Amino acid sequence: MKKLMLSFAAVVLTSLLLISSCKKGTDPLPKEDDAVAAGTKNARSQQMRENEGGDAQTYFAAYGPQPQTFIIDPKQDRTIVLQQGTQITVPAGAFMLNGQVVTGGLVRLDVLELPDRGAMARRGINTMSDNDILESDGSFFFTPTVNGVPADRELAPGRSLRMRVPDWQPSDRPTSLFTGTTTSVPAGNGQLQFNWLPTQDPSQGQVVANINSSFSFETQVLNPINCDLPWPRPWQLATRTTGTTITVDLPNNPGAVAGYQGSGGANTYVLLAPQGANVLVQLYTPNGNNQVSSLPNSIPVGINARLLAYSVVNGNYYIAQKDITTTAGMTESLTFAPSNAAALTAALNALNSY
Repeated sequence: MKKLMLSFAAVVLTSLLLISSCKKGTDPLPKEDDAVAAGTKNARSQQMRENEGGDAQTYFAAYGPQPQTFIIDPKQDRTIVLQQGTQITVPAGAFMLNGQVVTGGLVRLDVLELPDRGAMARRGINTMSDNDILESDGSFFFTPTVNGVPADRELAPGRSLRMRVPDWQPSDRPTSLFTGTTTSVPAGNGQLQFNWLPTQDPSQGQVVANINSSFSFETQVLNPINCDLPWPRPWQLATRTTGTTITVDLPNNPGAVAGYQGSGGANTYVLLAPQGANVLVQLYTPNGNNQVSSLPNSIPVGINARLLAYSVVNGNYYIAQKDITTTAGMTESLTFAPSNAAALTAALNALNSY
C-alpha cells in the first residue's frame, strides 16, 4: 500500500501539467426533488426530537448529514446538483434492477455528501486507507432504489455517472479516487471498520486533474467514492517525518471502543484531527475498554492535532478532547465529562476550523 501511495506522487505531479479550463454549469433541481427533500427534512426534525437517547448509531441518524434525494426518469438524461455544488449527470438507461435495464417508472437516488471533517465525524466515517492517512476532497455515498427495491450498484453496460466535484480547498493540485469498503477490525470482537481503497473501477482512473477548480470523472459502479490524496500530500513526502503509534488511555470510558459506526454495539469513538487539513483519523485498535491505539507507525511525528473522544451510551453523552503535538511513542490520557447531543455536534463541527 505504501508503495502505491508513493507512486501517486510521480503521477500527480505529471498530471499538474495537463490542466486546462472548462466552464462550470448549473442545473436547478426540479420541484419533485424539493418536495422529497422537504419531507426528509421534516422527518429528520421529528427524529431529532424523539431520539435524544440511544447510542452512536442513533446519534448519526438524528444529527449526521442526511442523504439528498432525487427522483429520476430513467428514460431521460438528467443532471443533478448537490448542496455543495457537485454536479452529477445521469444518462438515460443507466440503472439496472436484477441485471435488467430499468425502462419504466421512476428511480430514487439518495446521495450522501460528506465535504468536511464535521460531516464525516457525524456519520462515523474517517479518511484512512489501510495503514495510510488520506486528505479528503469530498466523499459520496449512493443509494438507488426502484419502487423501494434496491437497484443494482453496477450501472448498465456503456453507462456511467459523470461527476464534477468543486475543489473546496482552491488550488491547482489534482486529486485521486478511492472506493469505500467495510472490513473486520483486528481484535475488535467482530466489529466492522470502514476503509478507503484505491479505485478499481476502469471508468475512473486513479488521478484526476484539477480543471477550473473542479475534479471531473466518471463512475460505473455506485460504491462509496472519496476524492483525496495521501496525507501529507505527495509533493510533501520528501519532508514527511517518521510515523509513530499513538495510544490513548480512557480511564473512565463509559462504553467500548467502536469500529465502523458503532458496529457490535460499541459506542466510544476516539478521533485524531491534524491541524489545518481535511483529515480525520479514527483510533480503533482496542486494548480492553480503557485504551486504544492508532494503527502502527501511521501518525507523523511533530504535527499539531486534536484528540477528541466521545461516547453515547443508553442516551447519555460523554466528551473528552485535548490539543497535542505528536511525539514518538506517545501516550495521552483523556477523561470523559458528561455532555449532550448539541455539545457533541458543536465539538465535531469545530474540527472544520481547527
